[in-house]
Amino acid sequence: MKLSFWINESFADIDKNLPDGKNMGGLPQIVYFCLHTDVLTFPTEPKMSDEDITLEKMGELVGDLTLKEGKKMHSFYITDDEGKLDFESVGEKDGKSFSEKLRIYNPGLQSKLLGFVNIAKNESLVFLVPDCNDNYFLMGDTLRGATLDSIENMTTGQKTEERPGAGMVFAYKTANVYRYVGKFPASTPTEVTA
Repeated sequence: MKLSFWINESFADIDKNLPDGKNMGGLPQIVYFCLHTDVLTFPTEPKMSDEDITLEKMGELVGDLTLKEGKKMHSFYITDDEGKLDFESVGEKDGKSFSEKLRIYNPGLQSKLLGFVNIAKNESLVFLVPDCNDNYFLMGDTLRGATLDSIENMTTGQKTEERPGAGMVFAYKTANVYRYVGKFPASTPTEVTA
């Protein structure tokens, strides 16, 4: 299928589209993660050659994220208003892609958090990131996972009123940006609804 034919037949009007007036910024206080090696199968990217393709479907992954037996997604608590997911355009002309950056902050310097930092610093992870508008975004695919890009504000604090804890930025490189509309991996109690 030629691209020009697809554009003429499948482009659609982009309207305001704020269901029930919702368009709240930020992330809720939980994101989900696992090791990249814990994943059995990833959803696939949509293709312009798919028979029933639409502009909307070109923005959604196809299929479900499934984990290996005995593996599950774990929750990561984020201090309110301290989490966000940025979609940054990278690359030269005719070579554009995206770098997704997940910024999270966990209060306190508990042993579990330090252990997470120690393991995650050189591992590939997969994140399922909800936003405040019932969207989910998957950071990870068959080629690569999300990696720790930097540590921000990992500190005991200097003054008694300052907050000890750790901020982290995870980066994931991807050709395109998609919503995840599949099921949450079955071993966890939460279900993603499209």
